[in-house]
Amino acid sequence: MRDARPSWGRTALIGSTGFVGGVLASHVAFDAAYASATIDRISGETFDTVICAGAPATMWRANADPVRDLANLESLVNTLTRARIERLVLISTIAVLADPAAGADETTTEFETTLAYGRHRRWLETALAERFRTLILRLPAVFGPGLRKNFLFDLRHPMPAFLKPDRFEILRARLHGGPAGTLQTVYIADTATGLMTLDRDALSDHPEGAALIEAVVDAGFSATAFTHPDSRFQFYGLGSLADDISAAVALDLDLLHLAVEPWRAGDLCERLTGRPLALSEAPRRTEDMRTLHAEALGGIGSYLRSREQVIEAIQTDWDAGCW
Repeated sequence: MRDARPSWGRTALIGSTGFVGGVLASHVAFDAAYASATIDRISGETFDTVICAGAPATMWRANADPVRDLANLESLVNTLTRARIERLVLISTIAVLADPAAGADETTTEFETTLAYGRHRRWLETALAERFRTLILRLPAVFGPGLRKNFLFDLRHPMPAFLKPDRFEILRARLHGGPAGTLQTVYIADTATGLMTLDRDALSDHPEGAALIEAVVDAGFSATAFTHPDSRFQFYGLGSLADDISAAVALDLDLLHLAVEPWRAGDLCERLTGRPLALSEAPRRTEDMRTLHAEALGGIGSYLRSREQVIEAIQTDWDAGCW
C-alpha cells in the first residue's frame, strides 16, 4: 500500500475525473480536486503541489479540431495562473517527441511539429514551465483500473470502438442474419467525426452481444487487427505514478520520462491470452522513450521498469479484471 499522504504539502489534483487522475486519486488523498467543470474554483487558492492531469487526452479529436484543442489548453494555463502554486507537476505525453521510437531521453530537443496533439502538448509544457516551478512527466501508453483504450484494452474487448462507414458496411455484409442486425443496434453514427461509434453499454446489455463479438472476430474485424504483431509499445502502470512522482520531487527533477522497457505486441498477446496475434496489414508502431534517471529511481539501464516488471504488473491487473 502507498502512503495516502505523500510529503507534497497542501495538494490539488486537476483532472480528477479522467483516467490518469482517477487512478492517482485512488492512491493519494488530495486536499482539493478539480475537473474541467470545476477548475475555475482554483482561482485564489494556494497549494504546495498541484498535479495537472487535466489536458484533454483524445488524440484524434485534437488533431481533427486543432483550434479548439489549443484554446482548451490556453484556458487551462490562464486558469492555473490565478492560483498560487509552489510546484506544478504536469502529466504530459510521449506524443510531444518528434520520434517516439528514437530512444530519446530528457535531453532531446526534437519535438512534434506536425500533428496538433503532440505539438500543442509541447506548447503546454513550455507555457507552464515559464510560469511555474514544474516537474514534467512524459507518459508512454498506460494501464490501470478503468482503462478504456489502447492495445491492452483491445485484447480484452475486441469490438472496434470506431469504424469508418465503408468498413462498417463491409462488416455488416459479411455478418448476415442476426449478427448484422445486432451490429446496427450497437453502433451509432457520429456526425461530428463521420465515424460509426460503438455503444459499449448497448453491447453489454444486448442478449446477442457475446455472439456478435465472436462473429466480428471471426470476420477479421477485431480491434486488435489495427495493431501489427511486430509493433513495440511501452506500457506504464499507473499504480506506480504516485511513488514515481514522490521520487522525482525528492530528486528535485524538472523533467522525467516515465520510460519502461518495450514489449512486442505479438508477445504480449500470447502471454496474456495464450493465442498468437494475427498478422495484420496495420503499420508497425514503435515506442522507445528512455530516461537518464533510471538508476536514481531504482531502474536498470535507460528504463524505470524491466520487461518482466512490466508484464508482472500488467498480468496482475489483467487477472483482476481491471479493464
